[in-house]
Amino acid sequence: MQKWEYVFVVPDYGKVGWLPRYVNGEELPDWKNGKSFYTYANELGKQGWELIATSYNSKQNLGNTISSHYLMTFKRPIE
Repeated sequence: MQKWEYVFVVPDYGKVGWLPRYVNGEELPDWKNGKSFYTYANELGKQGWELIATSYNSKQNLGNTISSHYLMTFKRPIE
């Protein structure tokens, strides 16, 4: 049976467009000056990762603050 591994990427909008900010729940150091999401996704593709889902999550906190983000899910087979 085929087994899979996953990577979850949350991008944020920066000065130059969308940038990967969180990968598997960990904030990337200096993400504001990092690679574009386009470049990052292509690098994942070269490592065998495939983008399988994109979702948008939004919720309202108790202080009427709206929190929202995109979540990009990638997978690749485990050898």
